[in-house]
Amino acid sequence: MLQKLYGFTEKMESIIYSALQSCPYAKCLYEDAIRYVPDKTEKFLTIAEDKEVRIHTPLEELDILLHKV
Repeated sequence: MLQKLYGFTEKMESIIYSALQSCPYAKCLYEDAIRYVPDKTEKFLTIAEDKEVRIHTPLEELDILLHKV
């Protein structure tokens, strides 16, 4: 991934957490978070669940979809 190649992962993760804190009910932010920082997928899904935001894709299917991209 381009982000890992240039070391932007930590900065991107920080920006995503700030965005989730500002707009915790925006489902598109969780989808982008999972797409751009796939190592933290379970953590983002836990945060979404805590905020009662539902993502109706099983984790196994999500892994398959992410690896196809």
